[in-house]
Amino acid sequence: MARGNARQNIFLCQEDWESFLDILSEIKATRPFRLYAYCLMSNHLHLLIEPASCTISALMNVLLSRYAKRLNRRLGRTGHVFQERFRAPFCLKDSHFQELVRYIHLNPVRAGIAVEPSAWPYSGHHEYLGRGPRRLVDQGLLLSMFNEDIGLARAAYQRFVFDTLAADPSKTTSIPPRVPPAPIVGYARISSELIDIAPQRTDLEDLLAACASTAGIPVNLLQSPAKVHRVCRARREFIKTALMAGYTATEIAARLRLSLAAVSKALSASR
Repeated sequence: MARGNARQNIFLCQEDWESFLDILSEIKATRPFRLYAYCLMSNHLHLLIEPASCTISALMNVLLSRYAKRLNRRLGRTGHVFQERFRAPFCLKDSHFQELVRYIHLNPVRAGIAVEPSAWPYSGHHEYLGRGPRRLVDQGLLLSMFNEDIGLARAAYQRFVFDTLAADPSKTTSIPPRVPPAPIVGYARISSELIDIAPQRTDLEDLLAACASTAGIPVNLLQSPAKVHRVCRARREFIKTALMAGYTATEIAARLRLSLAAVSKALSASR
């Protein structure tokens, strides 16, 4: 786990979230490691990592320093972005590994900023469901623990995550018993064959058409500056649905022919 200095936010706008994930992707390509789960929160982040060619310390130092420099450069400032050193306990058991993935992806629910993990776009949960634009998570190991069939494995994973919520919603407010309090993990499991899974996501045009159809209005009306209540509500629904599907605010704004500020304002109006 890595936390912002003095618990301050380390992600301040859409650009910052995307920038961190871009850096993570670049490092993963040049310094191979397995990433089994991740979740970016406003002032901290969680990663579940199995190192390959270098140590976790080396990976995290490059990742955090590169992001800190980029953020400070954008803000025109100097100084620390992250608080002290990241924490990295180890995970050695299959059951603990499964709990860690669930714990990490339920972070937004525990924090009260999402009613369920799919409502938060900055985690690896979407990739396990075959959604989202990124291909950061090595999904095969966890999914192979649920079922050999990819579709059934995805469904079983989703049930596994929701079991905690269904059984006792209060469990989401604390760390599961078998999970250490700082789940950035060097995971040392070598066995089990990985499954190569290509993520899928609903086409943005299809999402737009579905929202327009549900609202009973033409698609081009959603892409217009119309401020009629029904249109604004459908536009907000499309923005939220597209974010959950893994699209960036930039992609959504382009499809709606709006500015990023207008997209942000529309989301704020729905809260």
